[in-house]
Amino acid sequence: MQMDYGINKFKCATIAEAELLGICGAPEALLAMQPVGFNINRFITLIKTYPNTDFATLTDSISIADQLSEAASENDVRINLYIDLNVGMNRTGIAPDDKALRLYQYVFDNDHLNILGLHVYDGHLRNPDFETRKKDCDQAFNSVLKLKERILKANLPKPVIIAGGSPTYPIHCKRENVIASPGPRYCGMRATEVFFLK
Repeated sequence: MQMDYGINKFKCATIAEAELLGICGAPEALLAMQPVGFNINRFITLIKTYPNTDFATLTDSISIADQLSEAASENDVRINLYIDLNVGMNRTGIAPDDKALRLYQYVFDNDHLNILGLHVYDGHLRNPDFETRKKDCDQAFNSVLKLKERILKANLPKPVIIAGGSPTYPIHCKRENVIASPGPRYCGMRATEVFFLK
């Protein structure tokens, strides 16, 4: 139904949700949870089973990037990756500092990985006062913009930036060259269902 309305970018949190997107023929699907362990092979199975869906996922460490690369090599595929950034929620991701820049370079240099950009989830920024929330959001996002500039100065590919959740969507959606990521509640869906990128 969403594709009927022109929505073609989707974001999800589980392999099962990503599989649903493949079954539905969604053009683009981002698994916004770094696959580890057995889920790496499950993710690669999706890539091979649903070639009409352009799958991508996240990484926040060279260790997992290595595991993804090894599995991709064994299966003759290339994995699209975003670097998952931690801007203060402290749940997943890597701080947007030197380590993030090195990880971006590492993925770019890998023959079996394709660097797409940066993923920023700031679900901790939910102050009920909008102006305070905007100030907090802008401050957190400033570190992402600084990392972007460092990436460009290093002559690496310009990163696509996916940012936000429901509370910060009204802020990120007004930024230029940022794909805003409204959460399930914004779409009237349960948290276990996929949502779209605008």
